Amino acid sequence: MWIFDLETLAFLEVNNAAVNHYGYSRKEFLKMTLKDIRPEEDIPALLNDIDSTNHNYIKAVRPRHIKKNGELIIVEITSHSVIFNGRNARQALVFDITDRILTEEALRESRQMLEAIINAKPVRVFWKDKNLIYLGCNTQFAQDAGFEKPEDIVGKDDYALGWREQAELYRTDDRIVLKSGEPKLLIEEPSTTPSGNQIWLLTSKVPLRDT
Repeated sequence: MWIFDLETLAFLEVNNAAVNHYGYSRKEFLKMTLKDIRPEEDIPALLNDIDSTNHNYIKAVRPRHIKKNGELIIVEITSHSVIFNGRNARQALVFDITDRILTEEALRESRQMLEAIINAKPVRVFWKDKNLIYLGCNTQFAQDAGFEKPEDIVGKDDYALGWREQAELYRTDDRIVLKSGEPKLLIEEPSTTPSGNQIWLLTSKVPLRDT
């Protein structure tokens, strides 16, 4: 936590947690301004944010900060207006969310890679929830079902798709897999295409558990 002067951006007070986390002593902090802990290229955005500060309470600002050792961190700040020693100031609560942001980015990259691999497969891939509603599919499946992209399938069931005549057949196999917890492999089954033609598929279904 710290308090800074709204006009000069100088630190007016900091708590022990700020001192310990950023590496500056309290004496050093009180000779600094907010500009000193922001990357140079982020200072215009800082000044713009300060100029637009018209509210008593501001939540979830996520700037980058620099610690004394040069480490760059991402923080989440909530703040509110105060009068401190007769000066217009803001009191800020600062949370280091760097690890969380990095984890989210790594997860996003991993998901993108997984989607790329699934979409590169020249076979249909889909997944459903326990109520047999489609949660997702690859591009091949969506296009074979007559849709442009996988997102168009999400939330639908087999009765809403072109193969509604075979819907109960497919769902029966789904229920068997869910109930037994065992894969059902290489099922020969008919399917109706969006154009009305009937084809035959070789399908394997496996249970997915947890997240």
